[in-house]
Amino acid sequence: MATNERSDRALKVENARILCGAYYGLLAVVFTLSLDAIIFYLGYKQLIPLFAGTLLAMTIASVFGYLFGERIIHTHIPFLKKVFFYGWVMTLSALPFYCVGLVWFYVSGHPELAPNLTILSLLKLYIQTVIHAIVLVGSWLSILSGLAALYLRSYLVYYIYDSSDE
Repeated sequence: MATNERSDRALKVENARILCGAYYGLLAVVFTLSLDAIIFYLGYKQLIPLFAGTLLAMTIASVFGYLFGERIIHTHIPFLKKVFFYGWVMTLSALPFYCVGLVWFYVSGHPELAPNLTILSLLKLYIQTVIHAIVLVGSWLSILSGLAALYLRSYLVYYIYDSSDE
């Protein structure tokens, strides 16, 4: 074990999964509300209610933050590329699950679609939503998530660790 690894306090954080889940859940709320405000300002109609979209984003981000938290926070030095990659992969793997909820909220919020709804049309809608989400949102959100993972691992973990000693 190298001396840097022995003195790295981030490797001693016991609740890395909970910390990362709460961090990404909070970021999801902030980004969802900001994105919704921008979309509303541009004059577009809401496809799903704001509360449902925010709750869905927070839940999915918290779950995937919890799943990837151990890898993000307990990565050994040098960690920049690995931590960024984990944040990037976390977002791209969470998007299909977010799209399931998005399609469900959309279909349940538009009852006029019910007579024409089949399994094949739902599947087409889901695949189209996933492709659009990965291309339009995943391209920039995954990069922001990687940068957020870097900030969490590089600065925030140490700040929380130091503040708990006081």
